[in-house]
Amino acid sequence: MQETLQRGEALPLEMKGNVIYYMGPSPAREGRPIGSAGPTTASRMDKYAPELLDLGLGAMIGKGKRSQEVKDAIVRNGSVYFAAVGGAGALLSKCITKSEIVCYEDLGAEAIRKLEVKDFPVIVVIDSEGNNLYETAIKEYCTLEENENKRIKKLEENIAFQVTGYVDGKSKGILRCSRGYVREITFEA
Repeated sequence: MQETLQRGEALPLEMKGNVIYYMGPSPAREGRPIGSAGPTTASRMDKYAPELLDLGLGAMIGKGKRSQEVKDAIVRNGSVYFAAVGGAGALLSKCITKSEIVCYEDLGAEAIRKLEVKDFPVIVVIDSEGNNLYETAIKEYCTLEENENKRIKKLEENIAFQVTGYVDGKSKGILRCSRGYVREITFEA
C-alpha cells in the first residue's frame, strides 16, 4: 500500500470510513470463514497509519500503544483506535461471520480482507479527542494504589493505637503491621 501511495496511484480499496484490523489469521477450518484472528501489535504500522488516517480511515483495531504521530493523526481526523484482546484469536474469530480477500492475495495471511463481524469485543483506547486509556488507566491505577497505601498506613496506625489503648499501664505492647496485616504482636507484663 505504501509503495502504491508513493507512486501517486490510487489504493485498491477506499480508506474513507473504513476500519483496519491489524491481524494475520490462521487458515480457516472447514465451515468457518476464517481461522484464529487475534490482533497484532499495532505499533508496527505506526509509520504508515498517519497517511491512511489522513485519507479518511475511520478506525483501527490492534493491540498495544501507538506513537505520538499516530495519536495526533487520530485527533486531526476524528478517528478512533480500538484494542482487541491479545491471545483470544480463536474466540474473536467466532465473531467474524464473513471474510473475503479484496487485495494483495499474494501476501497470504497479510492480504487485505473485508470482514463482517457480529458482537466483536473491542475497547476504545484512543478516542477522537486524544484521550488515551493506556495513559489514563496508569494514572488512575497509581492514584488508587497511592490511596490504598495511605489507607493501609492509617489502618496500621489505628490498629497500633487500639492495641496500645487496651494494654494496662504496667504492660508494654508492641504491634508490627505491614500492608494491612498484623505481622507480630508482643506483650510483656
